Amino acid sequence: MKSDMDTESLDLLHQMHSGAFVARNLSAQAARELGLRILRGTYAPEAVLPDEGELAEELRVSRTVVREAVKILTAKGLVEARPRLGTRVMPRWNWQILDRDLLAWQHAATFSEARLLQLTEMRRVIEPAAANLGAQRRTPEDLSTLRRAFLDMGEGVAVPDDFVGADARFHSAVLKSAHNEYFDALEGVIYAGLVASIRITNPRPASNKSSLPLHQRVLEGIEHEDGDAASAAMRELLEDAGQRLSKAFASRPERVEVQAKQ
Repeated sequence: MKSDMDTESLDLLHQMHSGAFVARNLSAQAARELGLRILRGTYAPEAVLPDEGELAEELRVSRTVVREAVKILTAKGLVEARPRLGTRVMPRWNWQILDRDLLAWQHAATFSEARLLQLTEMRRVIEPAAANLGAQRRTPEDLSTLRRAFLDMGEGVAVPDDFVGADARFHSAVLKSAHNEYFDALEGVIYAGLVASIRITNPRPASNKSSLPLHQRVLEGIEHEDGDAASAAMRELLEDAGQRLSKAFASRPERVEVQAKQ
């Protein structure tokens, strides 16, 4: 008798061999390419995208793949498809800016100081509250995940990518420890803001090492079920990150805001 894992593996293999898996992957890739063009301004708001056939030829995919890609972009609020009128790029206010894909595309498309600072402002509102609730609601599993992420941060101090990944997992674990589904929905925002900012604020091992005590105080507050201490420690951590970010921007005048007023 086959296990559930065997069944799932067989189903995945069937999808891959049947072409369904490949088609979905191609649609996601096409959506990403078109999304990046929109974010970079190649297709400005109110502009009409090239027709299905032209896009299919340009992206070297089928019309079906393009059609599915447009559906993906429509769900994210980037475009609106109307019969006989074509697919129109929607204004920025219509975009689902908290969508995980869209957040990732934004950071891949352009550098925006204003957007990064706004994400930091949002983190300052959400994460101290999540730490407070996490101290009250965390499970042994939550605490284990937090400890592991913190230990990985310490081990990855000298390797930027390792440190960034562990730091992101730490903050995601804090968010999840609150056991609030609306906070869970913001995990992509927190992750995107953290990964983008830490590459600027912590460029050297010394910077990574100096932030460890701040993270440790957050962990200890949650571990000791002290919501006030966890919240205060998180505010201190984010205040430190915000100051580093502002200092880094001030020392790099060549950085130009390209999206803030769109």
